[in-house]
Amino acid sequence: MYTESEVLDFVKEEDVKFIRLAFFDMKGKQKNISIMADQLNRAFEMGISFDASAIEGFEAPNKSDLFLHPDPTTLSVLPWRPNTGKVCRMFCNIKYADGTPYKKDCRNILKKVTKQLKDECNVTLSFGPEVDLDFSKMIYYKENIADKKIENDWNNVLKPVKDELEDSKRGLKAKKLLRK
Repeated sequence: MYTESEVLDFVKEEDVKFIRLAFFDMKGKQKNISIMADQLNRAFEMGISFDASAIEGFEAPNKSDLFLHPDPTTLSVLPWRPNTGKVCRMFCNIKYADGTPYKKDCRNILKKVTKQLKDECNVTLSFGPEVDLDFSKMIYYKENIADKKIENDWNNVLKPVKDELEDSKRGLKAKKLLRK
């Protein structure tokens, strides 16, 4: 578990170029907004604004300004990125402009329920992610996934990884063009 100052030091010392600010929509799908490493201090202090009307189930355009506040305890280096110019990810709390927690933030909802269970029932929850893959489905749909004919759970599990790989490919193409 890291503090904000430890994360800022880590980013400088480890040549981190991008930070992916991750949050979840109302259906539990991970969404990401990338920022440059030099924007991280501002993200900790004020949050990074985003248009919530673009996220299904969030807010209407007239109430769409929300802010992502990265949680330094969730810092992780994305291992499929290059060693130079690393990319990190942090999960975020979503807040309104005045700093109050967003009512549809999954992390906020989970914190409230956890506290309520502790206070009212003296129950402490321990939980974490579970990777659950159906390999028979993967084998059966292997060719259809490549052809993008069938959407399935496996495709959704790998969506953040696929997005990251696509970003890497675009970055490599841009570097090649700049060298010419």
